[in-house]
Formats: sequence, C-alpha cells, structure tokens
Amino acid sequence: MKAAVMAVAALLLIIAIPGFSAAEDGEAEEPSILLDTGDGWDAWYDIVPGSTLLETVVASLEKSGHTVETSGDTVVSIDGLSGTAFGTSQSAWYAYGWSGDSWDAGRTDMSERYTGGSIAVMLTASGTIKTSATPLYPDTWTSYRGSQTSPGISGSHGPGEAALPVEWYATYTTGNVDSSLLYSDGFVYHTTTGNTSSYGNDSFPHLYCISSENGSIVWSQRLDSDPEAVTLASPVIMGDWLIIGSCTGHVYLFDRFSGDVLRELVPDGDEPFLADISLTDTYELDGLEGMGGQVVRGGITNIAVYSGALFFGTDDGTLRCYTVDPYAGFDEVWRFCPEEKGTMYFHPPAVTKVGDRTVVLMGSYAGMLHCVDAVDGSLIWSVPAIDLTPEGGRYPGSVSSVVPVGNETALVTCKDGEMSPFTGTLSLIDLKDGSRIWSIDAISTAPTCIEGIVYVYLSPSSAGSGKITAEDGSEMELDYGYYALWADSGEVIWYHASSATVSGSAGITFADGRLYSTDYSSGMQWPYGGGVTCLDADTGNQVWRVQLEPYSRSSYSMVSPTVVDGMVLVANDYGAVYCISDTPGVIREVTGDIRYEITGIFDWSWIMLMAATACVILMAARFYRGV
Repeated sequence: MKAAVMAVAALLLIIAIPGFSAAEDGEAEEPSILLDTGDGWDAWYDIVPGSTLLETVVASLEKSGHTVETSGDTVVSIDGLSGTAFGTSQSAWYAYGWSGDSWDAGRTDMSERYTGGSIAVMLTASGTIKTSATPLYPDTWTSYRGSQTSPGISGSHGPGEAALPVEWYATYTTGNVDSSLLYSDGFVYHTTTGNTSSYGNDSFPHLYCISSENGSIVWSQRLDSDPEAVTLASPVIMGDWLIIGSCTGHVYLFDRFSGDVLRELVPDGDEPFLADISLTDTYELDGLEGMGGQVVRGGITNIAVYSGALFFGTDDGTLRCYTVDPYAGFDEVWRFCPEEKGTMYFHPPAVTKVGDRTVVLMGSYAGMLHCVDAVDGSLIWSVPAIDLTPEGGRYPGSVSSVVPVGNETALVTCKDGEMSPFTGTLSLIDLKDGSRIWSIDAISTAPTCIEGIVYVYLSPSSAGSGKITAEDGSEMELDYGYYALWADSGEVIWYHASSATVSGSAGITFADGRLYSTDYSSGMQWPYGGGVTCLDADTGNQVWRVQLEPYSRSSYSMVSPTVVDGMVLVANDYGAVYCISDTPGVIREVTGDIRYEITGIFDWSWIMLMAATACVILMAARFYRGV
C-alpha cells in the first residue's frame, strides 16, 4: 500500500512539472504516401495499396503522375532522380512506415508485405535520416527560402484574411532575427544575430526552437564564443537534426527536438577578400591590399542539403561538400577553390541537374558565378556575372542569389557589393555554359519562379537604361514595385507599384496562388514600410496588407515569409517573430525596449508544482495517520 501511495505521488509530481509536450499519437483520416526528394521538396498523395511495400509505392506514385524505375525489391529512380555517391556516402531511395507518432527507420528493401497506414519514400544517404514531414504535421519549411534551390515556393497556404492584431509574436533580447523561419512538427526554428550593444549572454548569437502555437520557447542554444559575432545564417532541417553554420566558421549538428549539440565542425581555410559590407576587417594578400582590403567575416553561408550531403561556401572563397551523421561526425568530400577568389557570403549554393550531371552553383564577391560537379567538386565552368571595376567601381560586385528554374536555366541576381546597393542585375543564365539568355538592369530581390512566371520586387539601378520590356514588346519605365515576368523572356506580365522597399535577401514567397512579402523599411515608415503584403499572383492586386506591431525605428526585415498551415511567419530587426493568421491575437502593451519579465518561483508553472506537491504531502500524511 505504501508503494502504491508513493507511485501516485510520483505520478502527480511528473504531471505537475512543466516541460516538453509531444503531439498525441495518430495520423490523418486516410493513409497517405509522402514523396521526399531529399532536398527540401516533398508532396503527399493518396495511397494505392499493393500486396508489398514496393507495389504500394509504385502504384501510388504512378497514379499521381510520377515515373518509378525499380530493380528487384528496390526503387532505383523516381522521375529520373536516383542515388548518388558523395565520398563514402551513397544515397538511395528509402521507404519509411508511420508508427503512429514517428517514422520507423528507413529501408531500401521494400519486399515486405504492406499492411496499411501511411508511408514515405525519401532520397537520402541513410535510413536514420528521416523525412521531417509527418501525417500529424504534413507541412514543412526546411531551409532558407524553402528548399535547397531557394525557390520561395510553399506547397501549403496562408490565411484567407489576415486578422489583427497578429495571432502572436515573440521577442528576444539576443539581437535581430535575420534568419529564415523553419517549420516542422509544429516547431519554428531560427537564429538571432547577437546583441552587440549588450553584454553577457545577450551579446551572443542564439539558435531557438519555439512553438508555432504561441511563440513560447521550447529550447535555445548559444552559438559561438565571440560576443562581437553577428549570425545572419539560417539553420537547415535534415531529418531529426538541425544544422547551422556560424559567422565564426563553425558548423553545428543539433538534435532538433532537445537542442543538444551532437557534432561540431571547424573547416580550415585561407583569408577571404573582395567584399564590402558591414563588420569587416582589413588584411593584405601577397603583400598587396586586396581591392581596398575590406572583407566580410561571414563564416559559413547558408547550407544546402541534397541526397544526404551538405554544400556550403565559406568566407575564404571556398565551396565545400561534407557528409555528416551523429556517430561518425563531419566528413569532407571535396572543396573547390576558384582562381578568381572572392568571399562567399550568406546565400546558399544551389544543387540541380544539368543533363545527367548533378551540379552545384555558387556566386562570390569577386562577381563570379561558378558551376562545379556535385560529386567530385571539379569545375565545369566559371563566368563573371557582374564586373563594375571597368566603370570605376571599387569592387567587381557580388552574386546575391542563384535560383534554378527548369530547362537547365537559373535566375541570378547581382549587386554592387555594398550593404545598401545602388547597382544590380537580374539575369536568366543557361546552365550548360553560363551564358546570359536575358538580363535586366535592376536591384532585385531573390526571385521566385513557378509555372514559367518570375515574381520579384525590383528597384531602379543607378546603371543601365532604367527601362524594362512589357509583354507587348514596348518599353516601360522601371519603377519600385512588384513584377511578374515571363521566365523565358523577362517581359512584364503585370506590375504592382510599391515604395515599401523589399530587401534583396528576403524575396517573395508563393503559396496557393498568392504572393507574400515583407517590407525592408521599418514600422516607423508605415504605411510605406513595416508591413507584410499579400498579392494575387495572377493579377498583382493586393489581397491584404498589415503592419507588424510591435516595431521600432530599426525594425528592418531581411526575412522571406514562411507560409505554412494557414500561417504567415515573419521576423525583423526589432528582434521579433510574428505569426499572421485568420485568428486575432491579444493586444499587449509594448515599449521600444524589449525586456523579459523574470518571474522566478512566482511563474504559474512553479505555483502549480508547489500546489501539487502540497496536495501529495497532505494525502501521504493522512494515509500514514490512518495506518
């Protein structure tokens, strides 16, 4: 009897202690199959049951319009996409069964009998790397601008109308939020830059996992050991792991559910050069001060994941490929050091197919665009994407985004390399040789292209004609605003004027026939800044526009909206994340200073714990008195 009382007491204490809470077991009403190409893109389809797992996969995907090639009891390729060897790591198509609350370990042998339930097939390097979408939370946003090609395309949807005030917002004392907002399993992941005007823990960059229900912090981890470091990079989700590169040159592998650091990498390299941006140092290269001597200390760019391999650039101008797992750690596959060396900063490489070859595309602050073989890192071609030095510029300029768009082409944006650019271009590049198909003189956001239409925010460039070609072939003045362009020609389909400038690094997000964009300018400029805009993708007409509150004089935004599950998640330099949905939030009194209220033992969770403890003690005392 005493043991029973103690067991009840322990159970009550466990229930009372606040902590991590998982979703209830279960799945969607009807079993589904998930196709995950291992690069951030996935889609759900109806199950067509077969007698074996392989028959079920083939029948389900072929009914959905995909082409599946098999050999024996394995899937060789889907839509021509097959496994690739990166060093000692070999990717393949793995199948996963849904256990009710998680995916089972993957297997390539699909001969076993199919007994029902949801399944997933994923192109990856190991069955321990699981897909991040689940029947409980089918929507994901796993990397910078959605997937490893940075397309800015969501397979989900936003709210029909934006309710005000915003459903919730979360504020931080550890700096600005300039990273993409990743989403999986109902959690949002992002970094803060570090608060360089503060001291102690707040001065360091941090990585956060917060709840998408209310913005509450699930866990956080401090990044780096340099309080002067400013981290802009976004994390990337790889199965149950979270990977982030820092501005001090470290790469971390986290358990994304607990926040535990599993592995750490510090790549070696040389001094960078050919950059002009804030937070720079000077140095000499071969006895000569390189192009003014200013270099960005950006550390690691955003990371692209493809077939279980990692691709990223470093501030010494080197493109790198690694594999990783929690047990063996990071393993370098190759590194590419271009002759025209320039800092690689912020935007990630793009991995795509050109013919039968998998290639990696990466630009630099030397104004160069490089195309290398993804398997061995050998150079395929390298071309100058922008070169401003003949016109008297201090720097050649920089490649600021590369987005493959199909037909073996990519949209490439370039700028003059300054923090606030005055000159830039948007071009369509032939990936077979790097030649230009068309080009527009404009300062462009990272482009979004779907079904042959490009969506961008363009600003006039100080160089060039100041003109843009309309759909009928006539010339029109290029002005500030949103544009829809034909991808094959660059001609204007529609134009929506807007003086609320959008950051070049942010870009537009497409979801369910709508476009979502965050103003770069601060909330102090409202209605000409500090807001989020939703446009109809077919017409360019405004659907809704809301102001982000709270805000400050410096609440600039460099973050593309994340559109998932009826939510639009955005962030800015106020040090805040906002959730816009069709559910109104609660108005809270705010000030320009962000402060956390430290409640200590008076927090509600501790009050509940102490009350529960008192009840347990009282019950135990009465029991023993009665014995």
